[in-house]
Amino acid sequence: MAQPGGREPERFGGPLLLLSGSEDAVWPSGEMAEAVVARRGNGADRHVRFAGAGHLVRLAVLPTDAQWTGGIALGGERAAQAAAQRAAITEVLSFLDAVTSAAPTASRHSRDGESPFS
Repeated sequence: MAQPGGREPERFGGPLLLLSGSEDAVWPSGEMAEAVVARRGNGADRHVRFAGAGHLVRLAVLPTDAQWTGGIALGGERAAQAAAQRAAITEVLSFLDAVTSAAPTASRHSRDGESPFS
């Protein structure tokens, strides 16, 4: 299923980690992430929704509690945003550890010989 902006998560052959904030003021990222996970049906996919965080959950970026950028309100509470950004690092590292701990195979990382990044 084609997504706006050319995003087609179903084409990606590897597992996905999707991070969202429960107070995203830009778009319904949590619902969108859940829909992607459901459509793909890949048991290794994971969605983490951070309570009280807004749209901009980034890794190792300061300030960690930004609730706006370029004049766009991103939603969320400052403390929750900062906590989400700290926790996101742990979530990403844990996910990467889990998906890379098994021996890689062509079928795990691609479909029909395609690059998982195509």
